[in-house]
Amino acid sequence: METPIFSEIQRYATKRMRIIAVILFVTALLMLCLLVFLRVNHHQSFSKVPVLLLFTIIPVLQLIGALLILISRLEVNIFSDRLEYKYMPLMFSWQVIQFSEIYRCELKEYRPVAGYGGGGLSTRVRLRDKSYLLQSKFGARFELNNGKIIILGTNRIADMRKALGEVASRGVERY
Repeated sequence: METPIFSEIQRYATKRMRIIAVILFVTALLMLCLLVFLRVNHHQSFSKVPVLLLFTIIPVLQLIGALLILISRLEVNIFSDRLEYKYMPLMFSWQVIQFSEIYRCELKEYRPVAGYGGGGLSTRVRLRDKSYLLQSKFGARFELNNGKIIILGTNRIADMRKALGEVASRGVERY
């Protein structure tokens, strides 16, 4: 098995994101417990749609959101001939881009919230680009020969620059 020149795994590891996930989880459990309490002790019929929506669908969505925050991770590997990335839980297999498919690469600072609506997976259809940004201010922007653009966030910009410099002689234009 080939060893990557550069490898990074990013997670939503900040204290703020963990607190948000815990708040979502706890409020969802409280709402579900309240639903059970009202049904058992007061024999309430929840045939009204707003009540059903409030006490069942919203907590389930909160639990899903908390789970996504806790398990999201971006893995990036750079090899001598290719780039591989995977964004869990949305991608279970590696996405592979050969360096021969890359027209241009740019490393720069990003503002995920202002430019891409926040961290995670963002797609801007009009510009034909996808960004995978978690807890990073920096990213690598890869323009592919077919016109698509892939942006991968990184917290180790110097290491990524060095790794891409090693493969720059393979025809990837950097600026």
